Amino acid sequence: FAGGYTVFNAAGDGIDSNGNIVISGGTVIVYGPTDNGNGPIDSGDGNYSVTVSGGMLLAVGSSGMAESAENAGQAVLAASWRNGGISAGETIGIVDESGKVLAAFELPKAISSIVFSSADLTAGETYSIVGGGSTTGTVVDGVIDPATYTGYESMGEIEAY
Repeated sequence: FAGGYTVFNAAGDGIDSNGNIVISGGTVIVYGPTDNGNGPIDSGDGNYSVTVSGGMLLAVGSSGMAESAENAGQAVLAASWRNGGISAGETIGIVDESGKVLAAFELPKAISSIVFSSADLTAGETYSIVGGGSTTGTVVDGVIDPATYTGYESMGEIEAY
């Protein structure tokens, strides 16, 4: 993916390449599977990787086969919840240490893993994954204008790498 705007709403693997997945620009959103036999991103066996050097990536879904992504010039954060998760229709966001909402999303399905990358992240810095809350803005493809997302609560912190 080198540009453009792509949204996947997958019942099975979201992005399934059985080879290297390279994201260097554009917007890639994956609302992946809810069953643990598939994952939001599937690059195949251990010989392949997912790398991010630019753009914005959100890949959420089940955690059973979830893969992460490598920082190839742009920081990444990844988390999974083995017990429970976040229900369909809920909102989630990424908030930096200063309290600025970097991204927010309304989930079309339940998730138990997240991989996120954008130019707003810095490797080594800590970010909060937040949930709940509401928006006064329009939701397009599950994406919420971060400036309109309020009333959320922290679900935990994670360090970008």
